[in-house]
Amino acid sequence: MALSYKTLVIDPDVSGRNRLRSVLSALPEIGVVRCLETREHSLLELSLAVDYTLAFVSSRLGMNTALELMGMATELESNGKITFILIVDRAKISKRIVTEALMHGFSAVLPEPYSYTSFSDVLWCARKTTLNYELSQMKKRTPIFVREAVGLIDILVILKRDQIKSQFVIKRLEKVRDILSHLSQHSLETFFLVCEEILRAQEGTRNKLSSLVYRGHSNRVRENVEHELLERLESVLCKEERRLKNRY
Repeated sequence: MALSYKTLVIDPDVSGRNRLRSVLSALPEIGVVRCLETREHSLLELSLAVDYTLAFVSSRLGMNTALELMGMATELESNGKITFILIVDRAKISKRIVTEALMHGFSAVLPEPYSYTSFSDVLWCARKTTLNYELSQMKKRTPIFVREAVGLIDILVILKRDQIKSQFVIKRLEKVRDILSHLSQHSLETFFLVCEEILRAQEGTRNKLSSLVYRGHSNRVRENVEHELLERLESVLCKEERRLKNRY
């Protein structure tokens, strides 16, 4: 699937905003471009919108204001999903400015006027930030997802062993399959790496779900087995989710 980075341009100068918008619109990776001129409007936009990938901040705001904006934006955008780029006049760029920008959270400094190589570097930063964000989110979500999938398979094995027809487990496993089918290649690779870590950690552990199976002949008792197994699985998943929230 083609990339389409939603981009925010923050520049008090109208010609500067229009010039950058024109350049960005010619790049196939760039999607919607929104331009704003003040720190206040930009912070409000960042607090309301969660789907920006790139944000260009012009030093024409004033270096102190640009750095303050970056600090406030970092607090709003705590997950690190957006790549922030500082725009500086090429004639005014110095090692001190670059160092300060990077220390305050900017991913790169873009010299103005622009060059193709400069935007190649910017897009590389955006891809890296996006990848790191997706990987961090995958690592947070995968443990619960894997434990659910493994738990559902365990329940299915138990039901098959005792010749009890499944009414709900198959449908939930199909949802698991659908989620996996929509993962990107690098997300899928990360998913399997995390899966391996989890399954290795579980080697030799006893299946606690099997202790809930009742082997009576009553149809009512047999029909309740799946419900009880699923309830036990939900309890395990809830405890694991609380543990992971405290961890992250």
